[in-house]
Amino acid sequence: MMQKPGQEQDVEVTKEDQQRINNFNQLNQKYHELEDELKVAKDDLQKIEDASNELMLCSDDDPVKYMVGDSFVNLTAAGATELLEELKSKLEKGVEQIDENISEIKRHMQQMKISLYAKFGTSINLEEE
Repeated sequence: MMQKPGQEQDVEVTKEDQQRINNFNQLNQKYHELEDELKVAKDDLQKIEDASNELMLCSDDDPVKYMVGDSFVNLTAAGATELLEELKSKLEKGVEQIDENISEIKRHMQQMKISLYAKFGTSINLEEE
């Protein structure tokens, strides 16, 4: 019997196919977790940049309160600026690492989509909604 265009065909799902679908789902979840981490890290970077800009308005010897955990420490503006620059550097490296991880996951997911769509056609939906 011929199939009409747009009509889904039944394709048997093997154990290996199910594992590939599950792997795709796990990668998709990791992708979304990394996207959330990236957003938080970029927000933190913006806050550090704002704090650095505010510290530029102070003279280097002015006392400022620097939050460490739940406590505040009295530092000079120069000392606080140095700590913020170190923190900013660490966060920028973290953002780069997250970006690399996201790119790798997206590349891998795209390869998996190609192979899964080749086998299942329109019987499977791997797209975001």
